[in-house]
Amino acid sequence: MKIKEDESKIHTISARDIQTKVFDYFDVEEGNPIILDKITKYIEQMITNNDYESMKSLFWYPNQVSFDDIEITLISVASKIDNYLGVISINDKEPIKEIYSNYSLLLITVGKMVLKILSHTKEEDEAIQQLLNYKDYIQGLKLLREGRKILYEIYKLRGLDFFLIHYMGGETSALDDDALFNNASALVNVCNSLTLFEESKFIQNEISARKARIIEIKNEYETILENNNLQDVTKYLRVVGERFWVDYLDQEIWIGLSFNSKKDLVNSFVKEELLQKGILTGWHEVIFLLAKTIERELVKTCYIPFIDIIEQSKFTIPDNLSNKQRRRYQSRRTTFNTLKKCSVENPPTLGQMMFMINFWNDPIMDNATSMYSSIRNRMKQFIDDVDTKITKLEKNLTDNFNDTKETKILDLRNASAHPGHEDSYRWKDYIDGLKKRIGKPPKRILKLLIIDLNIEYNKVNRIGDKL
Repeated sequence: MKIKEDESKIHTISARDIQTKVFDYFDVEEGNPIILDKITKYIEQMITNNDYESMKSLFWYPNQVSFDDIEITLISVASKIDNYLGVISINDKEPIKEIYSNYSLLLITVGKMVLKILSHTKEEDEAIQQLLNYKDYIQGLKLLREGRKILYEIYKLRGLDFFLIHYMGGETSALDDDALFNNASALVNVCNSLTLFEESKFIQNEISARKARIIEIKNEYETILENNNLQDVTKYLRVVGERFWVDYLDQEIWIGLSFNSKKDLVNSFVKEELLQKGILTGWHEVIFLLAKTIERELVKTCYIPFIDIIEQSKFTIPDNLSNKQRRRYQSRRTTFNTLKKCSVENPPTLGQMMFMINFWNDPIMDNATSMYSSIRNRMKQFIDDVDTKITKLEKNLTDNFNDTKETKILDLRNASAHPGHEDSYRWKDYIDGLKKRIGKPPKRILKLLIIDLNIEYNKVNRIGDKL
């Protein structure tokens, strides 16, 4: 499920709203426990069909769901056993034991779906971490033997970092530093129950060592924040992180960022600090957050304002072309069709956006469709030197990092987003360079996207100039 970037369209949805929608979707009377079986079979079908898009659509982030876009949100049902069972009408013909048995099967089925997604992509990691930690789904799984096996498989795929509450970011915070490790500590018991005693000892030692390192951060930031009673390090790291990015980018650019981009940049700061102190280990996650910020703002500036044009555009390949010419038109039609299939809810990726930018002033593309010329004309109504700025943006996005692999931002984004590439790069070496490309001269990618090429920003400024 994709999050609306326009905060004015974001609605807070109560558990009751979601619950009612789930019952309505399956055409089941509210309170009938048969809903558990129907949901389980629904998810099982997704898993069998390898329907990743439908599986990913079930995940959501607290207070950031647009109710109009929800097909169905089953995860909240699967993760709120106490709340959910409290509204089920249980009669004499439906023993409580059977309901718990059906619920257990649902928990396991959701767990299998989680493993399927984690094996396929890292794009939904944050939402799955919300499910495990924020929604206490881990507490349900650890009560079941099959659930404990699933938790161990998640641990093998993503490591101990995945179970730390700091990932909740701006949505929630631990009551104190010790709470940061509560769910990670559950892995100790999980491993013991599976007779993985050496793994259990290793996890316990890791947790103890990381708790000790929290003290180092606390001592460092108590002075910076002028707070002599610092109880929650990750909470205050977010304050410092926000201050860092406002200063690094300039306040005008920070204000123009979308909600999720601000959150990702602050999260990147927190992660980097925890990585520096050895509390976390996955440096690629910082790269992913920085790259996703670029991707999101690129979509917001160069795709979203032109959806009406893209949806109405047509692509026509001329007749009497040579085979070579026809192939060129066909390659551009692929990009055209990709952009047509995307939407606000299913936005283009950075790779897809790069194709869009690459064909900005392409004679072949312009000969086959009016889409680009219409987009250019709209931008030129409000923005000077559009073509020059787009050329600069393309160069800043595609320049390599002068390493032996001639790595580009897109390479880092894709490798950090997919399982199996954790060792493909020395991720730490790219963080400073990527931050500079985002916020410092001469590239300043976010300035190009938030100010120089942003229609809404330039509309306001032109009106202001006239006044």
